Amino acid sequence: MITKLTQQKTDLDFQSGQTILIDKPKGWTSFKVVHQIRKAVKVKKVGHAGTLDPMATGLLIICTGKMTKSISEYQDLPK
Repeated sequence: MITKLTQQKTDLDFQSGQTILIDKPKGWTSFKVVHQIRKAVKVKKVGHAGTLDPMATGLLIICTGKMTKSISEYQDLPK
C-alpha cells in the first residue's frame, strides 16, 4: 500500500514520465508495487528497474510514461 507521497501527485505529469523511488515492503512482489503505482497515478506505462525478492525490502526504482525508456540506464548502474 502506498502510505506517503512526498509531493502532491497532481503536480506531477506521470504520463510524460517520472522516476519514483519506493521502499518496497517485505511480502510484496515488484509486480504488486508496479500494479499499485499504476492504480494510484492512472498511467498504464509503468515499469521497474529490477526485481526484488518478495521477502526482501529495499529500494525499487519505478519509472512511468516516457521515463520507462531510461530503465536500462538504472539497471546498468552498480548496486
